[in-house]
Amino acid sequence: MQQTGGGNSVAKITIVGVGPGDPDLLTLKAQEAIRAADYFAGFETVLGPV
Repeated sequence: MQQTGGGNSVAKITIVGVGPGDPDLLTLKAQEAIRAADYFAGFETVLGPV
């Protein structure tokens, strides 16, 4: 996250439940959030298929 001019910056954290990990079961909102994300956190066995 970059700050310019010494002002405050805003970060956004989105939590997405991936269910059993099948990409076909993700909602459109979940897919959009994943595509827009800069970073991911979670278990590799779950995030791998996504």
